[in-house]
Amino acid sequence: MVIDSRVPPSPELLAHATELVRSGLLPHADSQAVLAGPGGNNRCALCGHSIGASDVEYEMSPPPSGGASRAYSFHIPCYHAWKQACMAASAQPDHSPAARPHGADGSGSE
Repeated sequence: MVIDSRVPPSPELLAHATELVRSGLLPHADSQAVLAGPGGNNRCALCGHSIGASDVEYEMSPPPSGGASRAYSFHIPCYHAWKQACMAASAQPDHSPAARPHGADGSGSE
């Protein structure tokens, strides 16, 4: 299968990647080492389908200290959707509950 990585991912795939990044099920950082090679029948971290030997598998290794605790495998379009979701999340302020100071939820309680 030949996939042109310059073609943007489908809106559905990008929306799914965005949701997984926002929920913390996929890491938010793109600073880990990424290796590419023939698929090893691992499950894609984004779409959940197997990455067969005829596909290219991108494997994002966890950093040596902290961050992701495991490697993540992706199909090429899934990897690009994940990267775009990470870039979009980085461009937006963090509105997660953990990022707000105590009592900053608008409830008035400290």
